[in-house]
Amino acid sequence: MRSEEVQKAELGGLFIDVGKIAVYIYQTFHIKQPLEERFVEAYHPYLGVEIVRKLELPEFFEEIISPHPFSLHDESFSISAIVDLAYALVMRSFIKNGKLIIRSPLPDKEGLTIHTLGSMISDEFSAIGLGRYLELIPSFSDRELRLQAGAKSDEK
Repeated sequence: MRSEEVQKAELGGLFIDVGKIAVYIYQTFHIKQPLEERFVEAYHPYLGVEIVRKLELPEFFEEIISPHPFSLHDESFSISAIVDLAYALVMRSFIKNGKLIIRSPLPDKEGLTIHTLGSMISDEFSAIGLGRYLELIPSFSDRELRLQAGAKSDEK
């Protein structure tokens, strides 16, 4: 993905539930009886789209927030599909575990691998004070697996 598309996916992910947030804020101050969760789930995307329009935000927000089928391009995922996949994976992990659990290679002791996607996600969670909602399960990188395989063949 190009950096512009990555940025759109990141921003879209932040706004995906803006309609739900607005519903809960309104409910807190104006409704004595809580709304049914399935009502909120069904209608918050429409409110989110209206918020995006009212604030005159870029059009890609509408594509991400609005109810839509899972959309693909010729040979890639659409930005809304990427956001939908990420959202579904994170929600599944939180529902099941109460946090996001990721298996990822981590930087090695030798300093050959300084950053991995898992360590970058961990840094981002920690930077915003949400480190306790992330569990990183270390795994071996392809390089580490090759080194281990080479060491085993040297032992023979």
